[in-house]
Formats: sequence, structure tokens, C-alpha cells
Amino acid sequence: MEAAKKIRLNRLVHADSDSSIVIPMDHGFTMGDVPGLASIHELAWLKYSPHQALIAHKGLMERIVDAGLSFGKGLILHINGMPLLSLRVNNKRLVSSVEQAVYMGCDGISVQFNFDGDNDHENWESLGAITDNAKRSQMPVLAMIYDKKTNMEYEEAIQRQRHLIRASSELGCDFIKIAMPESQAIHDIFQGHQLASRLLIAGGNMMSSKDLLEGIKRCLRYESVKGVCIGRNVFCQKDPSQLLIRMKKEILQPYTSTEVRYAVL
Repeated sequence: MEAAKKIRLNRLVHADSDSSIVIPMDHGFTMGDVPGLASIHELAWLKYSPHQALIAHKGLMERIVDAGLSFGKGLILHINGMPLLSLRVNNKRLVSSVEQAVYMGCDGISVQFNFDGDNDHENWESLGAITDNAKRSQMPVLAMIYDKKTNMEYEEAIQRQRHLIRASSELGCDFIKIAMPESQAIHDIFQGHQLASRLLIAGGNMMSSKDLLEGIKRCLRYESVKGVCIGRNVFCQKDPSQLLIRMKKEILQPYTSTEVRYAVL
């Protein structure tokens, strides 16, 4: 790995725990007005939050930086998407580039791909091209990978999720964000991985802080899980800082510099 990429990755990972709290804020492009993201003033809590990095589209990213809310934090530019206004919302398209991320001084790029069984070939082709481009620029890649195929039996759904994770890692993704599994599926999805990518757990639909933290703890029992990438369940809270402090205790503080967990995914 080249020094430039190592430097960027170091800004995205907590040194002692080897884990990350990442806050995605790309929702406005997809969903329109979202509680917690209506104005830059609602994001003042970012300045003192214990997260390692945030994800945003280029417009919001610039406003966050201009407001002085990004000091000491990693910045990941989200470069694809599709608004819910579209009839084909699962077919994400590029709206920015690796080059733009470099120009803006970002530490990584982020992409989302929804695999519905019909668009898989397009998604893999796009992800492969993006990781090639990112490698040339020594830019870390965070891929949000969601399985949107329906009407599957349990075993098929598990094997498909594991295959999506493996394939994303094979294409060179540094971080892979997936939906938080149901309790009974956690072991079947996470056990036995032996790759180099870092798994991050999404928050998904709104839930109570208690349920969210319990789900995180169940997932963190597996060495392949290296943190969280949670948006709405953070920034839609009345006091995001308090929830993030509790996340920090669960994710970043249980491990000292002599007890670092090493990724096996």
C-alpha cells in the first residue's frame, strides 16, 4: 500500500481500537428534506463528536467544511446516487468522481449499490471501474452494499449476502457497509470471513437507541466487523452527541493499544 493511501486510511480509523464510527449524510440527495439535515445549523454537534469520518455529497461537504465542523475528522465524498423521484431508484449513477474527491482534499470516496437481481451486472462493472480509478489516486473506497432481491428463502439470502461481501472485497473495497442483520442471521453472515476489507454496520430504519446499541454489540463480537456507518439513527436524534458518546464506549473504548483487533474479513 502506498503512503498516500495509508495516510488517508489513518484518518478514517481509530488507532487504538482499529475501528471506525462513520456518519453518512448523503440522504438529502436520495430522500429530499430529512430531519436533522435541514440546515447546517442542525449539524453543530459534529464539531465535538467522537466519530472518525463523515460521508456527504459535494455540496453538503463544502458547507460542513466552511462551517468549521470537520476539524480532525476524515471526509469521504459520496460519488453516486439516485433520488427516490426515479422509477429505478436501485440503479445508482455517478454524480461525482474520484478526481473531485482528490481536488476537495477528501480522505476517501463512498458509493452505494443496491443489488436487485436485475442490475447486478451493471453494479459490478461500475464498482470495478471505480476501485480501479481510486487505486490510481490512492483513495480508500467505502462501498455501501445492499441486497434488494426479494422472495428468497433464508439460506439463499444468507449465501447471497456473503457473496456480495466477498465480491466487493475482491474488487478492492477498503470498507464494506451492509445492513444490520436480524439477530438470527448475524452468525451466519459474519463467521468465517478471511479477507482484508473492513465491515461496517448500517443503522437502517429508525429504531430506539437501546435496540441500536444492542444490535451493534451483537455484531461487534465478530472480528470481521470493524465499526458502524450510521446516519438517520444518529442525526435524527434530538441529541446526536449523547448517542455517539455511548457508541464510542461500545466501539472505540473497549480496546487499548495493546489489545487491538485485527481484521480478518
